[in-house]
Amino acid sequence: MHIKKNLTEQDFIEMEALEKRYYSEEYIADYHDAHDWYTDLPFTTVAAEDQGKIIGFLELFPVSDKVFALLKEGAFNDKYLEKSEIIDVSRPVGSPVNLFFSCIVIDEAYRKTDTLKMMLKYYAAFYSSLAADGLDIENVIIDNVTEDGERFSGRMGFERLTESDHGTVVYMQDFNHFTEVIEKL
Repeated sequence: MHIKKNLTEQDFIEMEALEKRYYSEEYIADYHDAHDWYTDLPFTTVAAEDQGKIIGFLELFPVSDKVFALLKEGAFNDKYLEKSEIIDVSRPVGSPVNLFFSCIVIDEAYRKTDTLKMMLKYYAAFYSSLAADGLDIENVIIDNVTEDGERFSGRMGFERLTESDHGTVVYMQDFNHFTEVIEKL
């Protein structure tokens, strides 16, 4: 089991199929869109692979202030997220950013393994290195579609903000606290 580098379009097809096993289609971005984001902004998706099969993935990335404000209000379904609303961290960013924990999916057979921990630590290291280089990251926000997602958010120290207008529950926490929690995993 390892982090898969250089994800392909076929990987995104597999990730979408995996996601459909756990989430209703009303919450799932089309694999074409996710692949398009990844092609230009490869930090948007981290996937784990075992024996040539995608077993889980996370999407965690900075979003525009507008999207962040709508997420906080519970008024944004990320199924409709546009690539232009993702902040490109490979370029200088003049103001603080907020990360959106857009998706987390782990194949049920791998949920009691270190798959989630491995991907979280990968992302924490990535964003912590950007912060060390001067990127000001304030918060991490997550829009939970399932009760399992809410339990995850609670265990990770997120605080409940609101119920959304599309049947989900929004949680948030400070970025530094987020990375501290992951370091202790």
